[in-house]
Amino acid sequence: MTEFTSAGIRNAVESINKKAPGKDDITGEIFKQAFETFPKYTTAMYNECFGMEFFQRWKHAKLIPTVKHDKENSEVTKFRTINLLNIEGKIMEKILITRIKYWAYINFLNNNQYGFTPQRSTIDATMAIKNIVDEDLKTGGYYTRKFRHSNRF
Repeated sequence: MTEFTSAGIRNAVESINKKAPGKDDITGEIFKQAFETFPKYTTAMYNECFGMEFFQRWKHAKLIPTVKHDKENSEVTKFRTINLLNIEGKIMEKILITRIKYWAYINFLNNNQYGFTPQRSTIDATMAIKNIVDEDLKTGGYYTRKFRHSNRF
């Protein structure tokens, strides 16, 4: 596996919620400052932790029970929990998800895939079709022959 880079970790750190700390009480803002101060050490930490399969330790959550407003009885169903994970684990998840998406995109998705693809939209798909039709109209391709003989135009 290719090691994590400081740039990849920086992207994950910047996209994380900065306020809600996990069991270790380290907020996203604190972690961001630590990363900005020690990017090489933070990157080395993630590479070592991934190699040692340390990730499971970051999956322990801080549970905060809250009362559901629509429940009036005192049963257990009256409550729901907010589960706050440690920021280090959230960042590791973001890094891994980014890698998995990239790998899937490179290995499985066709270049003509527009839906559920980062940085692509229906406008991109429409423009691709427009470009194909425009090229055919210039060269006398399929669309030109088909529509020239059609009664619709």
